[in-house]
Amino acid sequence: ALVLNLVSSLGLQLNAVTSQTFFSPIVLSVVLYASGMSIFGSNTVIFCVALRRQLSRPKPLLICHCSPSVVPLPNVRPEAVEVKKAYGDSVEVFSGTSEHLREKLLDRRPARFLFAGHADRQLDPGRRTLAFEDDTGRLPELVRPETLAHMFLSVRERRHGDVLELVFLNGCESEDLGRALREQAKVPWVVCWRTKCNDEAARLFSVHFFEALSRAGTLEAEPYPSAFYQAKSALITKHTRAGISADGTAA
Repeated sequence: ALVLNLVSSLGLQLNAVTSQTFFSPIVLSVVLYASGMSIFGSNTVIFCVALRRQLSRPKPLLICHCSPSVVPLPNVRPEAVEVKKAYGDSVEVFSGTSEHLREKLLDRRPARFLFAGHADRQLDPGRRTLAFEDDTGRLPELVRPETLAHMFLSVRERRHGDVLELVFLNGCESEDLGRALREQAKVPWVVCWRTKCNDEAARLFSVHFFEALSRAGTLEAEPYPSAFYQAKSALITKHTRAGISADGTAA
């Protein structure tokens, strides 16, 4: 009974800690063995297999796709759907305002975030920001880049661990905001576009990128550079206009 309670206790804690801590089946087997269970016991094997499956699942991903009616982007919703299909079950998709985004980040605690939409809405000369949309599809008041950076920093400080370890800004000329998120919000990994990007190229790149991340699961420590180059290579080998655009511009 003591051993079974230990297994149950570890299992109950699993959902709370797997997004922050890595457990290998071997280590857990040793823990169970130390508690009196044979390392080759059937319960140990079953538990370790279940744990391996849990850890092989990709980290939680939040996707915000925005296509305001005044400047529609027909590809962003299909992009979100395709990324979700390629990535797996650990995905939530929504569209909305920056306040909706803040609430989702705090509530869902995603490790990874994808914004699909316009990233080059002009605030002042040379200053660009994300274009969100309200419940009616209209473009709400623009949010300053420093406000967005502060919001992401606040989320990371309030939610410790690997929350927001990746932000992907899949929109034109998003480099300045991306650098602000990296330097001010302390997001470890940021993917963004230095230039204008072809809509189809942006869609295909993000699908390939998150498909590569889904294969890495949670077992690879830093899968992002590998996923980036896999996605870029996949586009180049297609020999399409999207592939040429993705190869010729800096993401």
